[in-house]
Amino acid sequence: MSPVKQRLLRIAVAHNRSPSLSEEEFHQWATKDHCARAARIHARHGIQSYGMFFNPESARATAKNLNRQLGGRWTIDDHDVTVEFYLHSLDKLTAVLADPEFKALQEEEEPYVSGENIIATLGWVETYVQDGQVVNLDPEGAPTYSSFGKSADFSQEQVNQE
Repeated sequence: MSPVKQRLLRIAVAHNRSPSLSEEEFHQWATKDHCARAARIHARHGIQSYGMFFNPESARATAKNLNRQLGGRWTIDDHDVTVEFYLHSLDKLTAVLADPEFKALQEEEEPYVSGENIIATLGWVETYVQDGQVVNLDPEGAPTYSSFGKSADFSQEQVNQE
């Protein structure tokens, strides 16, 4: 029997850029200044993965066209960027949020990030194809992750036990 896989938690926070900035100016700030500094803080506190998903107007237009072709049932997210964190426990994120260097970095966001209509999601990731290969399935094709009930409890104590 395959060992039970530990799920990674994913928290994603979607932001819009300040209306005074172009998409290019926002991307420049995010990648050249903010991300480089934030990455060191996140790694220091044990975050497994940290990245930004950029969603420019051209991509949203393409998604809207695809949506029309597929029957128009999607709601197209209009946020400029979604920051993604992958971690093994919420303690890791709590440590980042308490870090004085991270707090100072967040205070510097104000002229770049709008601060309005921020959307956050928290859940876990189950990976079934990685590097073009099927993964995390036993020989019979059943997932090797733990049951839903154990994973769906996001109390601090339960998440830390995963």
